[in-house]
Amino acid sequence: NSVPVSKFISKERIDEVSEATKVGGATLTKMLGTSAWYAPGAAVSSLVQAIACDQKKMFPCSALLEGEYGLNDLCIGVPVILGKNGIEKIVELELDD
Repeated sequence: NSVPVSKFISKERIDEVSEATKVGGATLTKMLGTSAWYAPGAAVSSLVQAIACDQKKMFPCSALLEGEYGLNDLCIGVPVILGKNGIEKIVELELDD
């Protein structure tokens, strides 16, 4: 909800998580033989539920920017609020360099 993770955990822990994330897909594939059997379905289910139940929940989605983040006519992954009308709001986070 727009609060940087650095407010909650140390730089060392962020670095650990970042390194584990870089190889997460390979680790899962090594253990299961594939990485694309559960997560895509679970993600789509969450998106559909947010829209169907008008939950107004935040998700990372590809959206057409119209001035957000200083960009126009570009589809890119950004945090959005999903509700009964689909993307109801593009959330603009404060980004550092």
